[in-house]
Amino acid sequence: MWAPIVLVAGALLAFSPTLVSSFHFDDYSLFSDPIVTSSSGWWEVFRLERTRPLTYLTFWLNFQAGSIDPVGYHAVNLFIHLAAVWLAWTIFRQVTDRKVALVAAAIFALHPLQSEPVAYIFARATLLSALFCLLAWKDWLDERPWRAAAFFGAALLAKEEAIAFPAFLCGFDWIYRRHDWSWLRDRVKPLSAMFGLAALAAVRLFYAESVTKGAGIGFELDEITPARYLLTQGRVIWEYLGLLAWPAALNFDRDFPLLQLGDFSAWLAWILLAGSIGASIAAYFWFSGKRGTHPPVYWLLGFFILLAPTSSIVPLADLIAERRMYLPMLSLSLAIGFLMKRTPNPALLAAGLVLCGLSFQRSLVWRTEESLWRDTVEKSPSKVRPKLQLARALEANRGTDAEGLALLQQARALAPTDADVATELGVFHLKAGDAEAALAELQIALNSAPSDAQALTNYGAALYSLGDIGRASGAFDRALRSDPCNFDARNNSILLANAVGQAGRAVELSGAPPGCRYTREQAAALAAGLR
Repeated sequence: MWAPIVLVAGALLAFSPTLVSSFHFDDYSLFSDPIVTSSSGWWEVFRLERTRPLTYLTFWLNFQAGSIDPVGYHAVNLFIHLAAVWLAWTIFRQVTDRKVALVAAAIFALHPLQSEPVAYIFARATLLSALFCLLAWKDWLDERPWRAAAFFGAALLAKEEAIAFPAFLCGFDWIYRRHDWSWLRDRVKPLSAMFGLAALAAVRLFYAESVTKGAGIGFELDEITPARYLLTQGRVIWEYLGLLAWPAALNFDRDFPLLQLGDFSAWLAWILLAGSIGASIAAYFWFSGKRGTHPPVYWLLGFFILLAPTSSIVPLADLIAERRMYLPMLSLSLAIGFLMKRTPNPALLAAGLVLCGLSFQRSLVWRTEESLWRDTVEKSPSKVRPKLQLARALEANRGTDAEGLALLQQARALAPTDADVATELGVFHLKAGDAEAALAELQIALNSAPSDAQALTNYGAALYSLGDIGRASGAFDRALRSDPCNFDARNNSILLANAVGQAGRAVELSGAPPGCRYTREQAAALAAGLR
């Protein structure tokens, strides 16, 4: 039993700094989600328009247990990874010899690529989905196919990117059963159930995307068309493999270009990938026939199968994300384990210690919002979003200052007409007390989206700061007509009404439409505005 204990202990040490880390980026959206913060959220997360309901159920439980203390959230993420490491070792030991299993499990447990899903609370969906896939794989090996199908269903409810796992199991069984398809007689029904669940998950995902603004997935992401996304993913996959070999370049928000159909490098990347896959298939049949053994090349093919949901034709707003490697790493780790089988044990031990040290160092980068975004700005100097996020982090830590303004001005130089940049500059000037400069910037943002409720609300706040009560009230009213549930517009309208002595108007505004949902803090703020 020493092997899994050492693996879990190593993973615990490598990622221990995440336990004292802050929230990051999309983590904060959890606390503006009324379902996560409401007492009835435990069942509301399963509404049809919601994705990843099991993951959000864990967020709801975290909030009920510890409110907005990040320690509990990080502890759950780390625990899920440790459980996945233990299961990975158990499964690897069943499908291969001890040394290969140990090397593969150590790579999965300790590689710095795993730092993002462990440290980023919002990436818990990736961890949880992989954990349920491992449970499904274990039951599949132990001749419990229907329970495996149930665990696969849970994986889909955690995150839909597990959708290719039944195909991975089919390929695995072709290897494990020595090319004998007779096993299908006993497993065709549970396997069909898995593929049926995968189809239902896909339908649900695209329905949720169609009714959710800014979902970041789907076929209506402006210039990110399915063809261009697929073409770009050829180079993305090589980038992933490069990070596996040289993790020093890890970057939370990589500046990766969306490639054109005429880009030669994109076609070359796919040609090389196709050649690698073809050579792997040929090698598999060659070595199977020659040695009667299971060559490692299937695990490389399994990596491509598990990566396909996020690196194929379904466009995602972020072209590349390190956390998407978590589930595919299960198969790729086995391929590497086979390739390193003849490596001397002292060299393997040294490699494991290096991986542990690199992961610990990367986990330190995730300690605070400022440390994370400083690292990202340094590695993506030509990308706008990291500069905006670092400016926000600095403002939260020490208020508006010259460094934050300089970052926003650098973002403006990179994207002169970008509405997000104008909004950040406007909010920055508003907090700094320069309402006129804020109004000019927020006008730019409003010009890009004249009916956007948040843009109208921000613009109204600048007008109010300048004492233009009438136009500010009009901007808030337009925002509420555009989105009656917008909290900032409703809250600002109530405060303005009270400020000008219109108490009745304030009471009227407090009665939001029945479909509106607010967090406890938002509801308390609206109530406080009436007093």
